[in-house]
Amino acid sequence: MAKVDILEERINNHIRFFWALMTVGFGWLAFNSVQLMGIKETVGKLIPEKTITENLSSAISTSPDKAKKPLIQVVSSIHQFQAAKVSLPDKTIEEATEELNKLSNVHQDLPETWSAIGAFITYRSQIIRGWEETNLPLCDNQFHGATASTEKGSNVVTHGPVEVHDCKIILDSPGFTANLSVDLELADVIFTHCAVFYNGGPIIFVPVKVARDTPPKFVGQMIFKECLFVVSLPGVPDSHGMEFARALLSSHSGTVELKPS
Repeated sequence: MAKVDILEERINNHIRFFWALMTVGFGWLAFNSVQLMGIKETVGKLIPEKTITENLSSAISTSPDKAKKPLIQVVSSIHQFQAAKVSLPDKTIEEATEELNKLSNVHQDLPETWSAIGAFITYRSQIIRGWEETNLPLCDNQFHGATASTEKGSNVVTHGPVEVHDCKIILDSPGFTANLSVDLELADVIFTHCAVFYNGGPIIFVPVKVARDTPPKFVGQMIFKECLFVVSLPGVPDSHGMEFARALLSSHSGTVELKPS
């Protein structure tokens, strides 16, 4: 009986220890949830929702020199919302998108314009994609996989799309554009659930001759589906970079189609 009593006491001690751990765990989760809610509430109070759109409107309606200060404030506000993972209302996002599109034409020669556009594209993309992580492998080993088919009685080869998924690309890196140039010579390249980084550098595509009797030319386009875009524009991008940034601004779903030029 003594051994049975000791065993029962040990079991009861283990059960009490387990429930103590559960209580501490739930308490820790509750504390962190309250802390996070407090941070979001504090950020919302310190930076009213209209601050971004008001500063953008101010920048659009003034001279380039005077537009710099409100645009710097826009970038600062976006970074604070981003750090706290605070999602602005859809209406505010739509208004900011419209103002930034105007800004890209009114003050396209200002570095501050493109810094604000890059910060906003990244922030909006994170909201759409649910604050996904960008720690993905590079897409390098997923290129050059286009399928090929021919119709009966024909010598014409039709190439299917190159499917790239669940990885990351750096759009303005020479290695990426070299890989993509080869595939775009044959077919569309579809990126799905990818993290797409663009740092404001030149995007250079060079057609590669892949068939003996066919001059080098692009036949495919880049298609981005449900991708997370991380855009940093420290200066004024070239014409291709501007085109890419404007295309991202106009896309509200994370799906973008671009033809190489």
